[in-house]
Amino acid sequence: MKNDLRPRGLVCLVGFMGTGKSTVARLLARQVGWHYVDLDKQITETSGLSIPEIFDRLGEPGFRKMEREHLARIVAESVELNKPRILSLGGGTTAQPENVALLRERGAVLVWLHCPVYELLPRCARIKNRLSSATKPVSAVSIRSGFPLMSLPITVSRAIWNL
Repeated sequence: MKNDLRPRGLVCLVGFMGTGKSTVARLLARQVGWHYVDLDKQITETSGLSIPEIFDRLGEPGFRKMEREHLARIVAESVELNKPRILSLGGGTTAQPENVALLRERGAVLVWLHCPVYELLPRCARIKNRLSSATKPVSAVSIRSGFPLMSLPITVSRAIWNL
């Protein structure tokens, strides 16, 4: 794949739960003066339910439908209003081919945040209101299968938490 250097108005952070997507997205948006959006937060605020509650009530297909609808709305608003955004995606968003297709067709830059497992485990243990790794329906293999589609992989370590 050739590097495309056109200016972009949508940068999406992708990675496993606990890699720091929301933190990095918020800091990056502040640095570049763009609007920050957290996809999972949008879903929970709109539905009034936590992610585990959505999975309990609607199952994974119901959650993925909500996720796809919110993602499409956020991307459309960014394009229509010509407002650049930094978007933190849920851990399984890019495991859904239609989501990746939508982001690619709109010219989004996908940034894969990688974090070593020995750092992820303690982080995930502290995260509340998320699916536990034991019940999380999206497998690591399905998420990693999207890695070649990412525009830019970045390794995240403890240093990000000190910013």
